[in-house]
Amino acid sequence: MNTNALITRTLRLAARPFVLLLRFLKKVALAVFGRVQWSPPRWLSQSRAAFSGFRRAHPLITASGVVAILLLSCGAAWTWHWYQHRPKPRYVSVIVEAIPVTKLEKELTFPTLDLRFSDSAARLEDLKKTSVPGVRLDPPLPGKWLWATDKHLFFKPSEDWPADQKFKVIFDKKFFPSHVFMERMAYEFQTPPFEIAIKELQLYQDPANPTQRQITATLELTHAVEPGELDRHLELLMIGGSTIFPPNDPAPHFALTYGLHKRMAYLRSSNVTLPEKEDFLKLELRKAERKLARRRRTSYASRQPGPPFRSIPSRRPLRATRMANQNRF
Repeated sequence: MNTNALITRTLRLAARPFVLLLRFLKKVALAVFGRVQWSPPRWLSQSRAAFSGFRRAHPLITASGVVAILLLSCGAAWTWHWYQHRPKPRYVSVIVEAIPVTKLEKELTFPTLDLRFSDSAARLEDLKKTSVPGVRLDPPLPGKWLWATDKHLFFKPSEDWPADQKFKVIFDKKFFPSHVFMERMAYEFQTPPFEIAIKELQLYQDPANPTQRQITATLELTHAVEPGELDRHLELLMIGGSTIFPPNDPAPHFALTYGLHKRMAYLRSSNVTLPEKEDFLKLELRKAERKLARRRRTSYASRQPGPPFRSIPSRRPLRATRMANQNRF
């Protein structure tokens, strides 16, 4: 028996279990689905005939090719299994805490931007520094970065945060130790929007001169504004359409003065004439001034403890006296 015949017989014996399994599966499929007739396309018939001719002419090469394909398949399966179960690096994530509105006090304390890491991420030498380089805000804001702990990084601003502004925290590649793998190198957050709280809205009547009546209001702002900016966004409207201001009194029929850190605004209107019938006055904050909002990076929203309405009594003296002491919200 020559060598080629021995190799061919060995390969047939090795392939016999697979042939038997294929025959068994064929019988099962025939029993379940029945006999299916299929005519292969011409190119497939020609390819099969060519392969059969090549196999009869070169049995050793064909057998070697089958073995090589089997080995490659086994190697690919093992490589995929190793890739899926290889040791994976432990990535560190970051939680950016929301920035609150600066509390209105005599001395303002600007809130910090706090970043919480899921694992230790600081360099040992950076923990003692009073200002840490390698991390920045975009757009920039004056202030400094410090480590509170190895898992807590915070930014201490030297001025108040602008309203409704998107920021991005960007880390340099060498900011963290080499063994720390970050989930991301940039994180985004947004500051609170500009809001106004109407603390008080009432019809004031001068006790010494009952004919002198004015609308007064106290407004608390979340961010400082320059005098004259807010005036263009406020408007006094009568719900029932009554006319309470003199015809020669130009709009907006009120003046604003500012208090603590320009975050308290006090409104006082022109002299009010009582209407024929009881009506309601509304203090409205317009939101259409988009150019101003973009320039100051604010969004003009309002937050009122109650509806911004005030009852305006009729001209009847007794009714007016009662209503002047009532604050209808």
